[in-house]
Amino acid sequence: MTTPNTLPEPFGAGLTALLHGDLPADLYRLPPLPDDDGEPALPTGVRPGAEETGWRVLPFRPPGGGSGGGTGDAGATDPEGPERVKQLLLGEFAATFDFPSGTGRNWDALADLLTDLSWLPPARGRLMVAPAWSGWRACDAGTVDTAEEILREAVAYWSARPVPFAALLG
Repeated sequence: MTTPNTLPEPFGAGLTALLHGDLPADLYRLPPLPDDDGEPALPTGVRPGAEETGWRVLPFRPPGGGSGGGTGDAGATDPEGPERVKQLLLGEFAATFDFPSGTGRNWDALADLLTDLSWLPPARGRLMVAPAWSGWRACDAGTVDTAEEILREAVAYWSARPVPFAALLG
């Protein structure tokens, strides 16, 4: 399992440093909001701040596709739960990154697609924001560990290129 780093506090200053290239692109943990019962949420200003600096924001939905936290029960009683969670998670990556139709839905395809992204509009950087990532983890930690490893590899790949990729995970 990878452990996302924590952005320097205060969050806004850490985000600004990331978006201006003063902090390396990486996987970062979103802080819980004070009045949110410890559940990470998209802090105010992430999208405008990112777009203001030319970064493209890629919002990643929770399990079930809602805007709030996931229920954590996708596949909990299904004997094929991990495979189901994997397919749902890969489907959300495809939707978030607008993968070309007909592309594969497996870990190798995800790794290949996250190190291409040529179909996305030009941007100074790309920022995946997944405030309900813990909801996916509650569904199947092993599947999410694999996804995080692939994300970390994609972040490392893009760090050596002019357009960085970072992820904020809740």
